[in-house]
Amino acid sequence: MRVHTLGSFPAALTHTLLALLLLGHTGLGEEGCVWGEVTESVLLPADISDDVNDSGPSPLLSWRVVTSTGSHPIVSWRPESGSTPNVSSAYQGRVTMHHNGSLTLSHLRLHDNGYYILTATDALGNTREEGLLLQVTEVCYEDLQYLAVFLLVLFAVSGSLMVSMWLLKRVVSAWKRKRHSSSVTVTLTTPQPTWRYYSNHDNPTAEMEMLE
Repeated sequence: MRVHTLGSFPAALTHTLLALLLLGHTGLGEEGCVWGEVTESVLLPADISDDVNDSGPSPLLSWRVVTSTGSHPIVSWRPESGSTPNVSSAYQGRVTMHHNGSLTLSHLRLHDNGYYILTATDALGNTREEGLLLQVTEVCYEDLQYLAVFLLVLFAVSGSLMVSMWLLKRVVSAWKRKRHSSSVTVTLTTPQPTWRYYSNHDNPTAEMEMLE
């Protein structure tokens, strides 16, 4: 693999150059580029055999990825220490470190596109870096999944708005009817009949008649 020593460049310049590499302005050959598909796994090859000293501790291996948004750590590990790799929370369950420094990245996503850098630091503080470009190809069904979720959310929001508008219309209509009925109320009065009593001399029973 081609070795790229970036430690002598300022960090901002390094990120800019690597962002340009990510955008396609790269001088790397096919050996410096790895391709993978969404949801699949890919091996990012490395070889630190030249940095291993039999009489000393193994170097500290650190992987990071550089994209247009900056540099993001992935994992760090000292192979002979017996400890487990220290994996960044964003990559938990997705990376596997190998003793030669290679990295396996699983469950690839579209935003995994980037420039991946392995840094090997020995006990004296000397560092060596290797880099390669990872290109993740887009799969049509992933787009369809995103589209289906978007349409589902859109329909749910539209349905909620329609129900809300319908309920609001019902409330406004009921309020208008109530207001209209209260403004045209007419009070009807029924005239009370007038009764006149008189006595029938031939019949002692009292009689009465209603006067219009």
